[in-house]
Amino acid sequence: MEHSLSGNQLLAALHPADVALLGEHLFTRMLLQGSVLQKENAPIEQVLFPHNGVISLMVRMSDGDSIETVTVGREGVINALAELNAPSAFTAIVQLPGRAFGISVAQFQTAMRQSEGLREVIRRYEASLLAQVQRTAACNALHPIVARFARWLLQVHDRSNGRSLQLSQDTLAQILGVRRTTITKAMSELQARGFIRYGRNRITVVDKQLLEQSACECYQAMQRPLGDDGIA
Repeated sequence: MEHSLSGNQLLAALHPADVALLGEHLFTRMLLQGSVLQKENAPIEQVLFPHNGVISLMVRMSDGDSIETVTVGREGVINALAELNAPSAFTAIVQLPGRAFGISVAQFQTAMRQSEGLREVIRRYEASLLAQVQRTAACNALHPIVARFARWLLQVHDRSNGRSLQLSQDTLAQILGVRRTTITKAMSELQARGFIRYGRNRITVVDKQLLEQSACECYQAMQRPLGDDGIA
């Protein structure tokens, strides 16, 4: 079990004694593309450590529009600071399939109380996550859509081990909070430059280095939480 936990960078950063506190309570949860792992305003019952796959944390407005506030993959965790049955502030949606390790909030809180090392790893991750949320908010407000789209593609590309991304234009428009026609134009521009290739709801990054040149500064600014130790 300990070897398989290394797929999540936060779990891999823990001391073996801390892993032992969690290990017997962990279970595997499959991440099916499009599935909702956590609904906004619904009670929080599980803490999830993605092993692979990509999850969007989305916020929905009263008019039905929504936007992604942060992307989570193997470097992170969902609901780590949640109280049992507390309402969630976001909706967690699987964008790329994979699997995660799950544990009940109650069992995770018990482990947190017993381990200073676990509390420190989670505290550092949550600080980096907050920084990403703040950066994403600024990016959405200030940067043009092509740069934002390139930044998001690179973030997901890093978390997906470089495989092609099977995502519809409607999904991408929702993630970035723009109209579908705006996403179509951005995709066409990046494909015309030879940076990506898309068709039939599938996007392939053709040249990552050139795509980085089209991305805004936020891509590099958000890279540190994806380091080898999984924490900032």
